[in-house]
Amino acid sequence: MQQPGISPDVGINTALLLSKNERHDLAVGLMKELLKKFEHSANVGDLLMSNFDILLAARDRQSLKEFVEFCIVENNTHRALEPAVKSRFHIEFWALAYTADEEKNYQEALDWYNYSLSLYSREESGDQNLARLHRNRATCYLNLGQMDKATESVNEAKKLDPSSINILFMLFKLALAGSNIEQAKDVLQNMCSEVAKLENTDKESEAQKLICQAAFMAYESNKESTASLALECLANCSSDLYQTLTALRCLIRLKLSHVDQDKSLRYQGGKILLKP
Repeated sequence: MQQPGISPDVGINTALLLSKNERHDLAVGLMKELLKKFEHSANVGDLLMSNFDILLAARDRQSLKEFVEFCIVENNTHRALEPAVKSRFHIEFWALAYTADEEKNYQEALDWYNYSLSLYSREESGDQNLARLHRNRATCYLNLGQMDKATESVNEAKKLDPSSINILFMLFKLALAGSNIEQAKDVLQNMCSEVAKLENTDKESEAQKLICQAAFMAYESNKESTASLALECLANCSSDLYQTLTALRCLIRLKLSHVDQDKSLRYQGGKILLKP
């Protein structure tokens, strides 16, 4: 940076080259100078994303989060981020959240989803990904045992996409986890209604898998009446003949025996199966 005529592109390429060669301290230091020197330039979006990439490569999670929080504050109070930069941030945040969730680091996943939520403005309240974002946050809260916040988040998701089978399934999981059997049944009936509307569509198979999973979860939780309702729905709506017959056989077993004495069901590959 001793050369006054250096351009943002040259500076970015130099920093990325340093990062690629694992000279992370030099890369981070150079990006700090570039951001200060060109904070009002038309290239500021490229600078922000490059700095994000370099901090991510440096595995300095604390500095990365501090930088993200700085960008969010700037976006919400001073200078709005360019749409392309915001879109890239959302993609990166969700990817980091997904990785954290896979590692069962649910608080870390929630942090990245919350960062994504913080970038949304009131004008973007109709964004199709916002409902999914609230659902993902609800899943994190559920895994963290924060039931009230999970319920609040999934209700926000439902306002945005009331017919989503995935959001209804999350409501079902919360009701089941809270032993609210009547609510679980009500949600399950709504799920069945939505599955019926998806007949002969690309989403039909995935929706039926959620009904299978709901039935198995209720079965494992010894909620016989709820499991029976899910199996009845599955038998009525499944386009898979084998799955329909299996659901009927499971349903007969449940009717003839107590769940806590008959552990003959298993869930595999999105289907309900009977143990030999």
